[in-house]
Formats: sequence, C-alpha cells, structure tokens
Amino acid sequence: MTILHIDLAYLADTLEEFLKIPSPTSYTDNVVQRCGQELDRLGIPFEVTRRGAIRAVLRGKARRPARASRLISIRSARRSKPQDMAASPSSPSAIGA
Repeated sequence: MTILHIDLAYLADTLEEFLKIPSPTSYTDNVVQRCGQELDRLGIPFEVTRRGAIRAVLRGKARRPARASRLISIRSARRSKPQDMAASPSSPSAIGA
C-alpha cells in the first residue's frame, strides 16, 4: 500500500479558512460555495445536490469492483455448494430454528 503525503500546512490553512466562514445552523451556502471554489481550483469535478450537499468523486487509476461486491459474490459461490450450506451461519440449523 502506498503511503500518501499530506500537506499539513495546506490542510491547516484550508480548515482554518472554512471554519472562519459564518454558517449558522441550516445556512451553509457560503461554506458550500467556498468549498466548490476550492474543488474547482484542484480540478475535482463535483455537484451540489438539491439539498445543498457536495458530491465529489475522485476516480482511481484502475477501475475494479468495490470490495463489498466481490465479497458478496464469493459468499454466493460458497452457498451454492451443498456441503457449505449446513455450516452456513444463516441456515436454520445453525440458528437453532
């Protein structure tokens, strides 16, 4: 696994800037606007939902399925074997029903 370099000075400066923006409860337009400006500056595509949430996605270099989907397919393959069905924690005999 690659260890990422984190620019702590940038992180601290940006966090301080965002925390100084007045944003009373339920009024986050100014923060959302400033965050959008920073995402634009960094070249990160984003959208603002109708409820004001920011959705930004950074794609990885290689496209591959999420780990959870691979895990589900592995479990499905195991459950299709009769010998594994009896030991399965979700089977009625394992639950005690």
